[in-house]
Amino acid sequence: MSKIQIIIDRKEPSNEEISKRKNFDEIMRKINLSRSLLRSPWFYGAIGFSGILSFILLTF
Repeated sequence: MSKIQIIIDRKEPSNEEISKRKNFDEIMRKINLSRSLLRSPWFYGAIGFSGILSFILLTF
């Protein structure tokens, strides 16, 4: 069972701190990088790449 922790005496972050933590451009770059990595045949390793290559060669 998961434990929920509540911080009662937590100080609210200032507007400057909130705006400093809003790094959506960096997050989107990381998401796009991970998506492009999944499309790369090198992501699947040597066995996956050779399997894809043999499938392509046997199709023709």
